[in-house]
Amino acid sequence: MNKYELHFVEAINGLDCLSLLYIKKEIKFDLLLIDETMPYLNGSSLIRLLMSLRKDKFQSEMKIVSISGNNDESFIEYLKREGCYDVLSKEIKKSDLEKLINNLFIL
Repeated sequence: MNKYELHFVEAINGLDCLSLLYIKKEIKFDLLLIDETMPYLNGSSLIRLLMSLRKDKFQSEMKIVSISGNNDESFIEYLKREGCYDVLSKEIKKSDLEKLINNLFIL
């Protein structure tokens, strides 16, 4: 894996994620990992909301990756249509995450 200087912000649920993105909007986020199963605002609802906010260029370059235990192909395609760059299946393997990051941020 290439070495990157990584900084991260952690949210405790979907609403917290949305508020952190707005509070820290001076920060350009490159990648957002969203768990599908979150309290208050699930992953797919948060993705739909973020995609509607992108009309105003809000974090428009940020890649969104969903993390889900639902491996049904139609659900994965749904998430991609909603705006996910990719979908990782639970339990995430370190090698899968490294591959994704390398594919996203090839220097």
